[in-house]
Amino acid sequence: LLAQSFIVLAAGYETTAFTLQMVIYIISKMPEIQEKMRDEIMEVIGDKVEIEYDDIIQLKYINQVVNEALRMYPPAARANRVCTKPITINGIHFDKNVAFSIPIFAIHYDEQYYPDPYQFSPDR
Repeated sequence: LLAQSFIVLAAGYETTAFTLQMVIYIISKMPEIQEKMRDEIMEVIGDKVEIEYDDIIQLKYINQVVNEALRMYPPAARANRVCTKPITINGIHFDKNVAFSIPIFAIHYDEQYYPDPYQFSPDR
């Protein structure tokens, strides 16, 4: 149980740290985004000593920046799943226990879903 708990903590920490690194990298390259984030913090939080959950959920632009960073730099390139029951998708039948690999990275850079996918754009 202790080993499993450590793995969950370590895996959660690693993906969060990676995402934070990517956000810092992006805002260091794009000072206009950093300035907009700072302005939002000053508007929503200002000089508060204690930040509450309600304050954090008001940081819409910062959330958009993090989501766009996750799109461009996903912590995992793909997600593996297994069918829990038989299913038919677009006329193709899949039996129970069939394994799938969902190409997250490829989807995030598909122009059908994200026009100009190599451009960092939090306003998508």
